Amino acid sequence: MKKILLTLVFTSVLLFILAVPRNLVVVEIATGTWCTYCPGAAMGADDLIANGQPAAIIENHTGDSFANVYSNARNSYYNPSGVPTAYFDGLNAVVGGDHTQSMYSYYLPRVTSRIAVPSKYTISATGNLTGNNLTVAATVAKPEADTNTNVLFHCVITQSHIQYSWQGQTHLNFVNRLMLPNQNGTAVTLATGEQQTYNLTGIFNPEWDITSCEAVLFLQNNATKEILQGVKYSLPELLGINPISVTELNFPETYIGGSSSLSFTINNYFNFPVTGTISSSNPVFIPEQTNFSIAAYQATTINVNFVPASAVQYTGILTLNSNLSGFNIVQIPLSGTGFFNAPPSVSNLIIVGPPVIYQGLTV
Repeated sequence: MKKILLTLVFTSVLLFILAVPRNLVVVEIATGTWCTYCPGAAMGADDLIANGQPAAIIENHTGDSFANVYSNARNSYYNPSGVPTAYFDGLNAVVGGDHTQSMYSYYLPRVTSRIAVPSKYTISATGNLTGNNLTVAATVAKPEADTNTNVLFHCVITQSHIQYSWQGQTHLNFVNRLMLPNQNGTAVTLATGEQQTYNLTGIFNPEWDITSCEAVLFLQNNATKEILQGVKYSLPELLGINPISVTELNFPETYIGGSSSLSFTINNYFNFPVTGTISSSNPVFIPEQTNFSIAAYQATTINVNFVPASAVQYTGILTLNSNLSGFNIVQIPLSGTGFFNAPPSVSNLIIVGPPVIYQGLTV
């Protein structure tokens, strides 16, 4: 009996070790700008992200100008008894909110408990935007046996930092703008150990600020509504957009003894902190900082000073070395010209030859 018990314990531990970690918890919130108690839900979602919790937020609007076929379909699918209602991986609904107080304390325990549940799947993706045609190539793998059936794969494009006055609030975040290829999802039937890439397409509205958009991808049991695995990417990250705001720095002509300054921005489009160093190949180009650290989804501005020593044209290279995925080493060409800012002076002047007498003419 003792041997059997030990075997069961060992088997359970082994299964847990082999389990695929849950990447994050997908939090969907039924909401509307007309709703008195929805600000608390919005603040709760913002606080989850601000506090670095492993969550992907999708706010499905209803009955307002931000509602669309995609958000309406998600709300119809869950059929909440009222708004706001928050779902955590499709489960554990929190019904209700507050007009002035964040729902963070209600949301956090559900995220914490859900992230501890292992998955059976992995998801990775890349993207391409040609004109307004958005394509997401998502690879779903099933490294372990899973009893779930009727599994659908969804890709949701959300937009944040939308300036809008509502219920005492000034902005909207995580608004469900688009689902690829549609609101119905894509059926996934994988054998254990198998993987497949799905090409999902849709039309991206150019009025949406691409730097404020995310792609949330998740697998969901369509019958039980349980989300089995989820990932998120900032859209610039997914599309491989250069996180550096400039490709070169061309300084204006600068007098010797003076200086001029230009700046650029490093955007962290990723869901992890970015750290790095900055170095200049020419000492006349001086970055005001040689190290940087940027929190997830944040940005920092770097100033570079040009201090010419001679009246010549200068060139150089500014090198950024960091853990920015796909942009670990970035080189920015530098150029600038120095000039004298004083009238020419003459010393030891010698005049030779007979003097020249100037006289006026009289009529």
